[in-house]
Amino acid sequence: MSRVKASVCWHCKEVLSPDLGRGSICSGCKKDSRVCLNCRFYDAHSYNECHESQAERVMNKENGNFCDYFSINKASVSSSRKQSRKRPTSKTAALQAAEALFK
Repeated sequence: MSRVKASVCWHCKEVLSPDLGRGSICSGCKKDSRVCLNCRFYDAHSYNECHESQAERVMNKENGNFCDYFSINKASVSSSRKQSRKRPTSKTAALQAAEALFK
C-alpha cells in the first residue's frame, strides 16, 4: 500500500478536491474547505496561528475567508483508498486499549 500527498479535510479527514474555490465545501462533513485549518501556513503555535507574516488576522479558523495567501495543506494518505475514513480519536483508541488490557 503506497502513500501519496493529498488534501484532506481538517474536520473529517475526507480527501478534498485539489482545486478549492472560495465556496468549496467538504463532501463528507459539509463544512467550508477553504479555511485556515486546511492551509499549509496554519500553525496553532505561531503568531496569529499563521506562518505567513503578511496575512491578515482571521479570528475564526473554521470558517471560509478571503485570505490571499491560502495554499492547501497536503497530507500523506493511502493511495489504495479514494476517500479516507474517520479514524478513532486518541481518547477513543486509549479507552479501547485499556478495555482490551483489563478484560
